[in-house]
Amino acid sequence: MAPTYDQVGFRYFSHFGKRLVELTGIPEKAKVLDIATGRGASLFPASQKVGSEGYVIGIDLAEGMVNRTGNAIKKLGIANAKVVQMDAENLTYHKDTFDIVLCGLSIFFFPRYDIALREAHRVLKPEGKIGISTIDQQCPGQLTWIGPLIQKYKSQTKETKTETSTKDPGFGTVEGMRNMLSKAGFREIYHETEEEQFACRSAEELWDHLWSIFTRATLEKLSPACRTELKEELKIKYGEYSQDNVLYNTLGVLFTFGKK
Repeated sequence: MAPTYDQVGFRYFSHFGKRLVELTGIPEKAKVLDIATGRGASLFPASQKVGSEGYVIGIDLAEGMVNRTGNAIKKLGIANAKVVQMDAENLTYHKDTFDIVLCGLSIFFFPRYDIALREAHRVLKPEGKIGISTIDQQCPGQLTWIGPLIQKYKSQTKETKTETSTKDPGFGTVEGMRNMLSKAGFREIYHETEEEQFACRSAEELWDHLWSIFTRATLEKLSPACRTELKEELKIKYGEYSQDNVLYNTLGVLFTFGKK
């Protein structure tokens, strides 16, 4: 997904990545770890906040994300940031290394989020702060029709491997996020919520957007025939839900903060 991740369609990540940095209140000279940095939605604004005497390290499990973001850092000549390939559940940094840990719109993808949170707690300095963003379950957006549409064609494709899922511990809810951070050892936990409207300007752009996010994993498994049929039906639905050929989606995000 790296080539088009947050580059086409609804630009959720860059907007809410910047807001995560702003709401966390990162001071100058801070040492920041951005977990699951992706294409640097939080890394780049954080590098501006910490100044020349601070630094930001972004980590991501995906080699493609690391390469793309690393190239962007070099191209922009940013001296106080770097990105490395690393597993959030097994951080290689020493205890009490960072002032701030960020994790934007990604914790719900971690198979062992509880271990990742404990690792984040470990590498934070005493009084260090964590900032996490998740999709607010009170405002999940208006695109709820896309999931069932994809599922319709997914059910027609023979699976070679049984997919497993874990119980949602409450991602995107105040109670769930508070419990998760509390169990990981964080204190003084508090929350903020925000909503923002995003736009997609063609059915083709929406299709490209779906290939640039987590839905790609399902789209790749569809047979060519099912994929073609899905794309055609998506165009029809786009016409039904869009206004003057623009599809709008208002997404809410829950920001959760805590201290070590």
